[in-house]
Amino acid sequence: MVAPAPGRQVVLGADSVFHAVFPVGVETDLPPYSRAFMRLHRQGNRQWRLSSPDADGPETIATYSSDDLRFSVSRKAYCFADQRHYETWLQGVDPLVPEIVLRTLTDALAERGAFDPTGPALTDGELAGLLITEFIDFPSVADSP
Repeated sequence: MVAPAPGRQVVLGADSVFHAVFPVGVETDLPPYSRAFMRLHRQGNRQWRLSSPDADGPETIATYSSDDLRFSVSRKAYCFADQRHYETWLQGVDPLVPEIVLRTLTDALAERGAFDPTGPALTDGELAGLLITEFIDFPSVADSP
């Protein structure tokens, strides 16, 4: 977690942050994706090589055939209720007020029984962790068929 300075927010554009996608419920011998600057190189004949930088040159981590790989493309689109909303967006005006957004989210947590608004105050990091835990559903191997 990142603790922002007072009066500041942290924004994460998940579309611009590298992350791995793993099969759920399937045993695999895929290597861990914890090394920085890993690259996938086309070798020809539908073969690929995953490498990581090394002091002595690229280190081969694994090799794959094209059938072993999945390629995903993500596209972000913006939709507006009307011309006024579009123009507001163009001007960079943010109609969301952080206090109202936080109140809406904590109210939703309270409705789910995950947060007691009369209890001790949460740190920003605790609240962020609780929001992620409660609202983002990550599948687990136990959830797969």
